[in-house]
Amino acid sequence: MRSDTRTYYDPYYLAMGPNGGIRFHIEDSSGSATHGVDVDIPPIGMSHWRHVAGVFDASAGMLSVFIDGVRMGQNSTTMRPFRDLNPSASPDVQIVTQASTTKASTG
Repeated sequence: MRSDTRTYYDPYYLAMGPNGGIRFHIEDSSGSATHGVDVDIPPIGMSHWRHVAGVFDASAGMLSVFIDGVRMGQNSTTMRPFRDLNPSASPDVQIVTQASTTKASTG
């Protein structure tokens, strides 16, 4: 996840839910709770390694999720994720699990 401390300012994230489902999400800069676009795919199982990729093709306006190189879901959108995080709002890149959060500085 790429974010800062402001609510609803996460330009994009790729996440696995507790049930093993995958969500790829982008947000614009409106700052409202309903300003994002998602691609959700059903649970992929958690008993073996899988390659998961979220791809945003801005020229085509297409979000896609690939599992092991196969497109498993897509969504067309005119939304574009915002680019700049607020430098005074602790911008970071996060790897989040249900038990912990690891932050990597972007500055």
